[in-house]
Amino acid sequence: MALLQKVSPGYGRFRMRAFGKFWVLLLAVLMWGCTSRSLPDEDVIRHIVRLGAEAAENNDVKSLMGYVADDYSDDAGNDRRSLRALLLRRLLTGERLTVFLRDVDIEVEGERALVDARVLFVRGGGRVSLSEVIPDEASALRFSVVFVRRDDRWLVRSAAWEPIGAAELL
Repeated sequence: MALLQKVSPGYGRFRMRAFGKFWVLLLAVLMWGCTSRSLPDEDVIRHIVRLGAEAAENNDVKSLMGYVADDYSDDAGNDRRSLRALLLRRLLTGERLTVFLRDVDIEVEGERALVDARVLFVRGGGRVSLSEVIPDEASALRFSVVFVRRDDRWLVRSAAWEPIGAAELL
């Protein structure tokens, strides 16, 4: 380094400028990280709903249950444990599903959110569009799902559903 300083008298100034730029850059990154906004709650919940649909298509009960609160209950009398058993029974059929989400409406109020959606389940995986669906292979449900925020995570606290005509969604 001493040799370089003797050969290049501007070396020290260069080193200080580079060092100073590093700190300015680091400070800018840290400030950006502190001031950048996270996604709105509605977008986070919409993403969770999509991930849930993908998990259902992949028969991934573990991922689905990762979004369910410990104190879950629904109108059918299921708690978290019985919901898991219901999903595992569905998994054991080995039948693949394609899931189409329609009319997803999300209302967030503080630490709670209500999601209303119509969902079309089609037996047999691999469908890419509604135009490929044969009505006899499909069933449709209207869901109302209550999410709660716990430890900065949105989890399903309760759910209600009712059958609707598949033709209504096609």
